[in-house]
Amino acid sequence: MLFGIQVLPRREQNLRERNHLSPFFGFYGIEQVDAEKAAHLRVELRRIGRQLEALDAFIAVIAIRFDLILLTTDRDFDPIPGLQRDNWL
Repeated sequence: MLFGIQVLPRREQNLRERNHLSPFFGFYGIEQVDAEKAAHLRVELRRIGRQLEALDAFIAVIAIRFDLILLTTDRDFDPIPGLQRDNWL
């Protein structure tokens, strides 16, 4: 998130808004079981001819573990079973 904020033309405004909202953000830690599930997910997707970046696999398994809805426009998450997604755009 911080990378994305800082490479946009409205960098300073985005950082101010992020800092203002950060007390309302939840943070989810990654555990060994998440790493194992992320690796398994990447292997299973590769078997069906789909690639998934390591960070995307972590995002997916964390969202599934905590029953979160992933807001994304990224189609890479399409084949992941049990992942709740929404696109607000």
